[in-house]
Amino acid sequence: MPTDLTLGNLHPTVCLQREGSRLRQLVRVTVENPGPPLGAGLTASAAGLTTTADLGQVPSGQSVHDFFLDELSAPTTVEFSLHAAGSLADHRLVPWQPPPHFTVHVVQRSHHDVGYTGLASLVLPEMAGYLDEALDMAAATDDYPQDARFRLTLENVWSLWHFLQTASPTRKARLLELLRSGRFEMTAFFGNMTPELCGSETLARTLYHAARLQREYGLPLLTAEHNDVPGLSWGQCQVLLSAGLRLFCPGLPNYWAWSQALELQGFWDEQILFPHGVPGAFWWEAPSGQRLLLWHSGVGAGGSARGNLPGLPERLAELAAQGCPYTVLRWPSIGGSRDNSPYTLEYAQTIQRWNETWTYPRLICSTNALFYADLAPTLPADLPVFHGELPGQDYPAGATSTALATAANRGNHATLPAA
Repeated sequence: MPTDLTLGNLHPTVCLQREGSRLRQLVRVTVENPGPPLGAGLTASAAGLTTTADLGQVPSGQSVHDFFLDELSAPTTVEFSLHAAGSLADHRLVPWQPPPHFTVHVVQRSHHDVGYTGLASLVLPEMAGYLDEALDMAAATDDYPQDARFRLTLENVWSLWHFLQTASPTRKARLLELLRSGRFEMTAFFGNMTPELCGSETLARTLYHAARLQREYGLPLLTAEHNDVPGLSWGQCQVLLSAGLRLFCPGLPNYWAWSQALELQGFWDEQILFPHGVPGAFWWEAPSGQRLLLWHSGVGAGGSARGNLPGLPERLAELAAQGCPYTVLRWPSIGGSRDNSPYTLEYAQTIQRWNETWTYPRLICSTNALFYADLAPTLPADLPVFHGELPGQDYPAGATSTALATAANRGNHATLPAA
């Protein structure tokens, strides 16, 4: 008996489940039913494999059903057949691409905005309190699977330095233990500077506090962040390389692109740097000829601010569709939509639940250093190389409002070494 059931959208996702020795890809299947509810089944055939599923009672109107297709390892065409009432209701041939096996490093940090949002005397104790809470979050997830254990990356050293000066010996020892083990990560810069205003000595000294903690306590130091301040000095590249850094993850907001009324060129051309779109990477070549890996996530100081990671599978599907060459990705995250945000346990809880359900994408509650260890072996051999300066358009211009004081400061930097 013929039916009026028809296939609507057949949407492949990036979500894969393991069933025995095979992986099965989740496909969202839309069915249109202009009549009363009706039982139906769906068959998919490709590359000698056939998958069949009972869709149950298809309700009247439009409905979406989960269908698991055996993973296909090469581009092909999939034949979908919808059956109802003992006959073929609809038929569709769909070009198919093998799904990428994404590994997503969810890197939680808190954007340090000391001075801009409040006096240091107020912000630093607040940040120290958040870091103290994070110690308990780490302990609460010690029995979680390895990938889901609470981790964080400290955006800057300033708040870490303050914590170590003011915390009790017990809490200080616990934090140092987490930093040494890699559960928490110390990054290189003391704060988010306006690098165009810094001389070479100032740039070097922005690493002094991290270097001292590295020496005194045996802390790893592998990566750096520079967030919410568009613009990079070429000297930063040389300083980081000289200190043995491997990865630079600046969060550079393109403020000029925010205007809907004006067409303004931002501080760099992402289409040239990242032809496949962001996120992406390139080698930043220093004046010495050494190269530093720069990863751009396409966000400024923020990132995901909701611990349940809404929209993550959809965003990964977009990246796959646009030909993103990376399957190891960094997913910046914060504990709330604000500067100086508290940390949250929810990312760890979400990742635990996700990985219990899905084999891919694999989610990791991570740090920049863990992300680098995973990414480095997968980098393409033809990764672009760029060198030179990236002058900012906002903060250097703002410094002209304090031209006299800035000039005096720069003059002192030039004359004191010769005194």
